[in-house]
Amino acid sequence: MNSFKKNIIPIIILAFYILEGISKYYLIYKNTRIEITRYLRLLIFILIFFYFVYKRKYTFFIMPIILFLFFLMGQYAMSFSYLNFELIIVFSKYLFVLFLLEFSYEYFKNNNNKPLFKAFNWIIIINFIFIFLGILFKIHFLKTYYGERFGYNGLFITSATATYFYMVALFYVFMYFLKHKKIHKLSLFVIIPSFIIGTKSIYLFISFLVIYYFIFKKPRKYIVKNIVTLILVPCVLFGVLLIFIPSFLRINKAHGLLSAILSYRDLLYIEKTLPFVHKNWQIVNYLFGGQGLFKNRTQMGFVDLFTFFGIVGFFIYLYAYYKTMFREKINLSSIFIIVSFGIVVFLGGNFFYSATIAFYLIILQQILYDFHDENL
Repeated sequence: MNSFKKNIIPIIILAFYILEGISKYYLIYKNTRIEITRYLRLLIFILIFFYFVYKRKYTFFIMPIILFLFFLMGQYAMSFSYLNFELIIVFSKYLFVLFLLEFSYEYFKNNNNKPLFKAFNWIIIINFIFIFLGILFKIHFLKTYYGERFGYNGLFITSATATYFYMVALFYVFMYFLKHKKIHKLSLFVIIPSFIIGTKSIYLFISFLVIYYFIFKKPRKYIVKNIVTLILVPCVLFGVLLIFIPSFLRINKAHGLLSAILSYRDLLYIEKTLPFVHKNWQIVNYLFGGQGLFKNRTQMGFVDLFTFFGIVGFFIYLYAYYKTMFREKINLSSIFIIVSFGIVVFLGGNFFYSATIAFYLIILQQILYDFHDENL
């Protein structure tokens, strides 16, 4: 029992990864949604809630209560006409990551995080194997996308989950290299799938890592080589993007570069979000939000956060997120994560309200904690 308690978070993360793969299989081949992960997340949320009550961490509840009041005020301004169970679920998803990151920090203050990284390593290896099998045997359910677009993400059910997982994994092997001056044994198991999952965001993040390394970490005596590399690598990655995502040029020609970069999310904003805001929002909504129909979201992280909580709630939520994720003094690596993840989140969706992604952010939190060093 004591061993289970010390390994509960790694066990949960491994379990969710496996359950996600099972859910993906049933969704693709059986057209059936398995709800067990949803109920398991709800159970974890409830247990963490009562754990904080038991530990008398009452100050932590201040931000969630404020955000809940903002949520109600935004809905009240629209006469509660759009308030439904789906929106309440979305609100709980926004809070879930805050509860989970706060709990994980408290948990790993008293427990070794080596089992967490061991579980993380196993997921990296297992998913690499599934991606390899997917390509070799052209297994449909292991693909990232279900049209002509290339990409294999293994057992991850969405492209967003795979993207953020491999962003965390890339940062992990990168920080290991900086600290130990040697390549992590799983680097190829991370780098190769990062190119194969086929999302634009992961190529962008790789570019950020290269820029970060050659500007801040590479010795100044190699300045000419650094400049050449900084120009060459993004160009090569752009070429890879055009090869793996041929629709990029087609969308660019038909709707413009912005639509190609955002995968039509700008059109969702113009055609769905803006009309809803103009028709239903009062002054109060600009302060405290009012999502309305969930299908009206743009799938751009910060835009959806604003429409859900308003400008005031937007900054309060980001502050609460910051306080749960970054528990040490901010250094160069922390700034890099804030800026690079921030850009990717702006361009893509599902970051803040994805309960699955939240579990992999625990690993990011512990990476920042373990590798926290002014020289990194």
